[in-house]
Amino acid sequence: MTSTGPEEELNDAALLEEIDLLADLVVAAGSADRPLTDPEVDLALGLHPQPVRPPGAEDVAAAS
Repeated sequence: MTSTGPEEELNDAALLEEIDLLADLVVAAGSADRPLTDPEVDLALGLHPQPVRPPGAEDVAAAS
């Protein structure tokens, strides 16, 4: 384990937030019968992933 300076340490609020996020992931993983996909992990963490466009999709949309 490495030591960190006071400016690099997490405060209590940040630690609690990290614990809440980890708990959300544990609950989501525990209710699944397979590994979670990346979008499912994002959803469990409260993230709203943006749709991924295939490479070059912008060029096709601009041409129409």
